[in-house]
Amino acid sequence: MNLLDAKVIQTELEKEIFIDLPENLELKRFQYHGENRPHFEILVGVIMGRVRNWQFYGKEKVYFGLRATDDLQALSIFDPGNESIFAARYGKEEDTVIEFIDYILMESPAFKHLLENVISKAEAPNKVKMLLEKLLNLQPGDIQFKHKETEIVTQV
Repeated sequence: MNLLDAKVIQTELEKEIFIDLPENLELKRFQYHGENRPHFEILVGVIMGRVRNWQFYGKEKVYFGLRATDDLQALSIFDPGNESIFAARYGKEEDTVIEFIDYILMESPAFKHLLENVISKAEAPNKVKMLLEKLLNLQPGDIQFKHKETEIVTQV
């Protein structure tokens, strides 16, 4: 038997289920904003299954963003707006999403596998590859979540 890791976000109406497999994660929109905004941005896509009243309602891809300073010393997690994992979440649901993002970044074998693949295939510019390598080596305690408007700030 092959048991899979899964994480569940309980919302007011349904359960959103993430199965920790590389095909359920995506990295996209590697952007460097230059001198006016000296930081890098990457979007992390997560495919979640939706279950309501024991009925499967299909899959949904939601995103959260990672933003790093030019010197790669500070990393923040931001709400990308469209298709956001933070959409319509308040109170305990938002706390659960933060806990879920922490799991993805720190513990998820699928996320680490995805990072290793992107790094090895040289699909990203050098600075972004350096950021991905930092993400690959995050340890518990490296990230501290603090609410600041819609942004959650972390230090690496």
